[in-house]
Amino acid sequence: MDIRQQKGEQSLCKTQNMASQRDQQNFQEKLKDFPHFFQLQGCSELKMERKLSILSRLESERTDKSNYVTPAEVTAMNNVTAFILFLTNDKNKAVRETEKVLTSFNNENNIVALANMAVIKWKMGDRAQGEEILQKLNGLRSQANFEERVMDAEAEMGYCYSRLGLPFALRAVSKFEKVVEARPLDYTWKLGLALTLRRLTHINSHNALSSIFKIKAREVDESFRPSGGN
Repeated sequence: MDIRQQKGEQSLCKTQNMASQRDQQNFQEKLKDFPHFFQLQGCSELKMERKLSILSRLESERTDKSNYVTPAEVTAMNNVTAFILFLTNDKNKAVRETEKVLTSFNNENNIVALANMAVIKWKMGDRAQGEEILQKLNGLRSQANFEERVMDAEAEMGYCYSRLGLPFALRAVSKFEKVVEARPLDYTWKLGLALTLRRLTHINSHNALSSIFKIKAREVDESFRPSGGN
């Protein structure tokens, strides 16, 4: 192979890669109204050691029957597990975990699982199935509970951020606050907000942010009390 032919092939490969990246960006743009974990910021910075640590802790919690977790938390935990599996390049297992979510009770239209699966399938080369899942997601828009399902997905985004580590905690707080503002009686995610704020209070105990987080945490704690209670 002469130099000109080699350069020509390299140029063709680069052009094809750029076209593929544009196609993927266009596809993910179509999913912008459906909150999912591939929209999370900063995940590319996670090191493999950290990803494996997250998986290990999630698996331990998923098999520990001594602590009660709400159905919403179980769904979020399983979606996070599938997402991290994909980030560790265990793609087929990520697909199986996501399928488990979608076949579990009342989760056939779980937005995070559907949108995650659409991206996973696209990245694995099955564009037809990715587009098929996108069509299903778009069909959810006409359902009466669509906005509630979107808020469920926002809560799961906050949960995922909260599991990625302290560098992501402020983003978790932002998502949880959005959900709690819309649903003041959603104690699953109100507790998630309180726990994340407490972690931030401890880690920032020697700077000005601590007082802000303490106030926020106290406000959330007080909201758990019955009206007029002591």
